[in-house]
Amino acid sequence: MRNKSFIFVTAVLLCVTLFVACNRQQGGSGGRAATATGATTTVQFWNSWTGSDGQVLIDNVERFNRNNPWGVFVDMDISGGTGERLATALPAGVASAIFLGGTNDKWKYQSYLHDINDMWTVTDLRENDFMPSYLDTGRIGNDLYLIPFQHSAYYMYWNKDLFSQAGLDPERPPMSFQEWTTMASRMTDPNRNVFGSGLFPAFGAVQSHMMELMAGPAITEPEPGRYKAMFLEKSAEYTQYLMWARALFDSGDNPREGGLDTMFRANQLGIFVNGPWVAAGAIQSETNFEMTKIFGHEPMGDVASFFFTNSANAEVKLAAQRFVQWWFTGLPGTSPSDTGVGNWSLDIGFPGFYLPLVNSAPYQSNQRLRNLAQNDPNAIVQITCPDSFHGFQDINGQVISPLAQSVIFGEDIPQALQRAQTEAERIIVFYHGEASLIR
Repeated sequence: MRNKSFIFVTAVLLCVTLFVACNRQQGGSGGRAATATGATTTVQFWNSWTGSDGQVLIDNVERFNRNNPWGVFVDMDISGGTGERLATALPAGVASAIFLGGTNDKWKYQSYLHDINDMWTVTDLRENDFMPSYLDTGRIGNDLYLIPFQHSAYYMYWNKDLFSQAGLDPERPPMSFQEWTTMASRMTDPNRNVFGSGLFPAFGAVQSHMMELMAGPAITEPEPGRYKAMFLEKSAEYTQYLMWARALFDSGDNPREGGLDTMFRANQLGIFVNGPWVAAGAIQSETNFEMTKIFGHEPMGDVASFFFTNSANAEVKLAAQRFVQWWFTGLPGTSPSDTGVGNWSLDIGFPGFYLPLVNSAPYQSNQRLRNLAQNDPNAIVQITCPDSFHGFQDINGQVISPLAQSVIFGEDIPQALQRAQTEAERIIVFYHGEASLIR
């Protein structure tokens, strides 16, 4: 997802007293469960935010550990191998109390998760402070299993200096696939190793978003619990997209190698698609850029969220819920812009879904965040598959990515689409059974 340099966060091990005394009530509704005087409850927190955004997470966890009134200590472990670790630790009952994962992890790990239906009664958080479409990604039936952390959506970046040098309006990005092609060709300059287009050939999430703009979702749910792969039914639209992408590479306007994030920061890419996490590095490198929704469409991607595991007992679960409350609200009197979620938007650039932040003056005065924000609070936020579909990650990684890469590098398009259809149908059956497949 991001730069995978290894960061491992340790903290001084504090003496932990795992009992609750009824003679002390901490302030606010977040203190409804009493905590023994001087006691500390440790909350293990695992995630894979190993890039520069991880430092913002580290800073906020340290701030919580210094200042929270509940005697809670968050022991955070950031590792690129978090997914593999969860796969073994959850069945053994020794996983962290909370972890950050993608929306589809609720299906993968459901039997190892605590529901958090009590979130609105044991903390100060309010359900109607969240955009409904984001909170709904955390539900299975009537039960809530996660609280959204960030929308890992995809946006169009453009280099304003390269636009100006090519005689293009630096304030106006392309608003169609054809404009992308035309503008890219004007910016490409082999003598300076500059490419007008920066489209990842094999990044499944980016390719899924771009394909969906032209062909619609890869997986649909025509009937509740029954799914249809769309690669052959929408073959004309998929073919049009794949021919467009292949032409960018064949013309030399798009690099074939990786490292596009670095190239964008080095002023070597004119138009580029990636997530908000790229912006912080581009700002640090003083790249003259802007970003916007792709062709004006609502952003789509995955919703990374806080998950609560049943490796934690009731006391530790409550302590984890208090930390998540603090992430959004801070302590009494904290302005929304100075909370963890506020830092995540204002310091890194992730558009908000927590309404007290979105409606705050610092957020509203940030033109970039306002441009990126979702206009419809009920709009679909997950890319290319319905939220009820369990194989979202497999569709991106095992179908979309190989499809795009094989065609870009020369495979016959009808053959590639047939293989994508077959593989997508296999994934549907694998996760939902033969009866769920609509051919």
